[in-house]
Amino acid sequence: MELIKEFDDITFRYLPREENQMADALATLATMIKVNKQEDMKPIQMSIYEAPAHCGNIDVEEEKDNHPWYQDMLRYVKNQEYPDQAAENEKRTLRRLASDYVLDGEILYKRGKDQVLLRCVDSVEAKQILEEVHNGVCGTHANGPYVVKKSFSGGALILTEMDGKTLPNPVNSNSVKKYFA
Repeated sequence: MELIKEFDDITFRYLPREENQMADALATLATMIKVNKQEDMKPIQMSIYEAPAHCGNIDVEEEKDNHPWYQDMLRYVKNQEYPDQAAENEKRTLRRLASDYVLDGEILYKRGKDQVLLRCVDSVEAKQILEEVHNGVCGTHANGPYVVKKSFSGGALILTEMDGKTLPNPVNSNSVKKYFA
């Protein structure tokens, strides 16, 4: 009630829970956090986007000259040939970088810092790999949003989905804070 004095005008409007999921989720999180009133609270900055950030950003770009980006490295590792019209400095750089690459048949691999071999792929194959990974078992497994229905002193929570369906097992509140806060 002390904050009312700080505002020129205040309006209260009822919104059903289904239409106010963001505020409901923030209220649920607020009940889980202990606040030290002696310290200044940093404001939470939120951004709302119309579409996920990755949508439309993965465009298949054909290689400009029908050669993959690693063509010069492949040619050097395979035949010790430099690109046409390469300057002496570029040749030296190519020789230095070539020690991190391994050729297995026609497939070029880059040796990572942990000695794992990373396959070099062109942009078309990279797009195909990303689509397979994101649509397969590595795809999104997001759950929620949830509302805390009941809280126990040991830190267990009974969660309810927004449609009212209660989850069958209690959840550790530390997990909720870690993954949903």
